Amino acid sequence: MSIPALFHDPDKSLAKIMVDRARRNAYSERVDPLLAEATIKQNLGEIEESDRLMSLALTEREEIQTEHPWPD
Repeated sequence: MSIPALFHDPDKSLAKIMVDRARRNAYSERVDPLLAEATIKQNLGEIEESDRLMSLALTEREEIQTEHPWPD
């Protein structure tokens, strides 16, 4: 029976868990509201505003990934 790679190095797995948590928290605070509003605007036919909000969401996502990189 093999041990999953995540658990081979306890320090690395803890670091990955911490990064995952930080990213998920940041996504829920900074990206999800923009995505929700973009969807609403799209459904209302406000396509330009929807596109603007989607672009902001993608920018936030990239910033979060830069702020919280995966450990080597």
